[in-house]
Amino acid sequence: VSAPHGQGGTKCFMPLWQRQKIQTLLSFYQIMTIKHQLILSMNQKQFKKLEVDESFEPCPVMDGDELCPNGIFVFNITKMKEFIHSRPDLFVPEDIDVNGEHSSFISVNEEHMPNVELSEPVILAEIAPNSFNVIDGRHRIEKARRMGIEKIKAYKVNAIYLPDFIVIKKGYLAFVDYWNYRLKTYNKYLIKTGKK
Repeated sequence: VSAPHGQGGTKCFMPLWQRQKIQTLLSFYQIMTIKHQLILSMNQKQFKKLEVDESFEPCPVMDGDELCPNGIFVFNITKMKEFIHSRPDLFVPEDIDVNGEHSSFISVNEEHMPNVELSEPVILAEIAPNSFNVIDGRHRIEKARRMGIEKIKAYKVNAIYLPDFIVIKKGYLAFVDYWNYRLKTYNKYLIKTGKK
């Protein structure tokens, strides 16, 4: 809307509800920026020893839920996907090498391969400090490799989130022990190589 005659220039008179909506969006994006900075700092964090939560409850399993056994750690992939999709602020798909360390020990069901779609990112779980295992998407990685595709999208789920998706208490306790053992080894490596 033009400014009153004689005042020059133009002004935009915006209804109050629109100004409030824009302010809300700006606040949201400022919060998102702060969260992103926190996530970046988390990625450079000192890894911490896990303590056993005595009140731990295994992740419930409903009919139709997809489970992934990773040794003794059995993860509820369905619940994990729901969590990932509900938190786009925390989980942003990133490119991983199809022929990288993630594909070393992949075995697949050949009958399933023709129906595999590559559009959904795979899921990598941080089983040890800076060490991620494929817990969802082995067939996608193998199909991409066979098609000559070098990179595929993946969600990386840090260790702090994993206990929420373990479906057996024994597996949870084993995960805590395994993480702490690998953390001790990792810290020794850092000291030995002068990186700590």
